[in-house]
Amino acid sequence: MGWRAIALALALALSGAAAAQTEGLPLVVVDQERILQQSLAGKALLAEEEALTTRLIEERRSLERAFEEEERALAARRDELSREAFAREAADFDARVRAARTAQDEKAIALQRSIEANRKRFLDSLQPVLVEVMQRFGASVMLDVRAVLLADPSLDVTGEVISRLDELYRAGQEDQTPPDRP
Repeated sequence: MGWRAIALALALALSGAAAAQTEGLPLVVVDQERILQQSLAGKALLAEEEALTTRLIEERRSLERAFEEEERALAARRDELSREAFAREAADFDARVRAARTAQDEKAIALQRSIEANRKRFLDSLQPVLVEVMQRFGASVMLDVRAVLLADPSLDVTGEVISRLDELYRAGQEDQTPPDRP
């Protein structure tokens, strides 16, 4: 879709939104990325992602250090081994390094897919809160700010969504708190 078509579609949407506002059916916008970054639930998700990513990075670094040590040890034994024995050990070492790197790459891909799926679930789970906030403002349309070229800042209800999401998150955390022991 060209820029002209996008601009025309946006102009029609905004003019329709302006007309809807005059009829008591306003349009509101939210920033889903800000909700993820600033809400308690979003921060918890991001912290979990960071922990998993850090763990994978550390695992990769540990493997690299171990292989570097093994490579130095193999190089130090080069003069002690026959040419054929050294070639076999070097080939075995190289195969293990490649396999480990492939496994690490596969783990990174799986982690990225998991992160994407978790973020999608997070954003999907927002729907009841988004509907609630939309209804509170009497809105008939809610757009993500990334889909809007220009909007009145008063249409942004992201803070309201974050506040409500945080209330629900805190309530959920309290429900999971173990009872006091006598």
